[in-house]
Amino acid sequence: TTRATLADGRASAAMISRAVGIRTARAGCPDNVRPRDISTATRPCPGACGHKLNVGNAKILHVASRKLVSASAAAGASSRSFDEGTTSRQWGFGPGPAPAAADAYEGESAEPPIDPAERRAFVMEEARTFLASDLVKIFDTGELTRSRYSPTIRFEDPITSFNDLDGYMFNIRMLKTLFNIGFKLHTIEVSGNDEVTARWTMSMEFWPLPWKPTLLFTGRSIYRVDLFSGQITSHVDVWDALQNNRFVSLEGVQHVLRQFFQVQLTPDIESHKYEVLLKFKQYEIRKYEDYLVAETQQPMGSGPASGSGFNDLAQYIFGGNREQVKMDMTTPVLSSVRPEGNQSMSMQFVMEGRFKDVAQLPTPLGALVTRKEVDGGYFGAVAFSGWPLDYEVVQVWTCGMCGV
Repeated sequence: TTRATLADGRASAAMISRAVGIRTARAGCPDNVRPRDISTATRPCPGACGHKLNVGNAKILHVASRKLVSASAAAGASSRSFDEGTTSRQWGFGPGPAPAAADAYEGESAEPPIDPAERRAFVMEEARTFLASDLVKIFDTGELTRSRYSPTIRFEDPITSFNDLDGYMFNIRMLKTLFNIGFKLHTIEVSGNDEVTARWTMSMEFWPLPWKPTLLFTGRSIYRVDLFSGQITSHVDVWDALQNNRFVSLEGVQHVLRQFFQVQLTPDIESHKYEVLLKFKQYEIRKYEDYLVAETQQPMGSGPASGSGFNDLAQYIFGGNREQVKMDMTTPVLSSVRPEGNQSMSMQFVMEGRFKDVAQLPTPLGALVTRKEVDGGYFGAVAFSGWPLDYEVVQVWTCGMCGV
């Protein structure tokens, strides 16, 4: 039996049969060029051909085995055949030479050559689907699907380079051993003739150091795919924070060391959830979820890091409310500033995540404190050391991408 495994059950079996270059089974086989679910490891085909299907729980394409005869055999040359274990691999799913375009099945005339564009589209979409799955598995287990990567795969990021599969796997296992890794795949798409591009965010907590620094990177992984074998032949990482991403990048080394030795003390209290989409040297672009706040207006002349608003809000969350409910302090404390100066307009405390609706929040005792829901969205965030002085809070930062 010749089999072609489907990565996606939505794919058309007829399209796959054309894309990988195989022909239909002999008449009478009910599995003729159509996918079906096989729940047992081995079962006979219910049709006349009597072949067995040797796959697990997967969508398969069942094609009755038959001898493939080179067109040159008609001219007296010796024929050549491709057995069960190699035919599907030879047509785009593993190493090995492909039959000539003029080859035909024994007893039948040759069909027109496969459309290269159709075949390329199938191979690239299959590679994209595979990478989307394998990328998540790699950082969960520290292992990858070895057979899908070329033995001579080239890997490069700004501070690392390998030129074979053993080095590539060593790098993954080393990272998994030394770091607690968080990986978020945002998008993955076919971005060129033989290219797949993934955009991601990765956090790496280096647990062996006492202060457990967390390195944060966002960027793109650019993969090259062999259009014949379907194997990944190249993987290049580009970090958003760098201008120079070519190995070895001094800028990249400095970026890593800066994060390693940046000692930060973060209060062990609840913080509003967000996702870092872009990490640059001086700021991050974050996506925040919707959240609830307790808000108070600041007196005239108050700075964004000062004023009586903090005390009013602290009194509210520590039991100064009608229900006398005590709530935990959270981060961040938010201040809004008048555009024409450093004067603060309002201050907000983000409420605990256990409150899902404004109506669940305790009732303020007076008009100084109000409750409201704030829409999430995309925000720029800047980290700086020391106390939050007024001039630092309102300092203008220019986006390196859009100039805003």
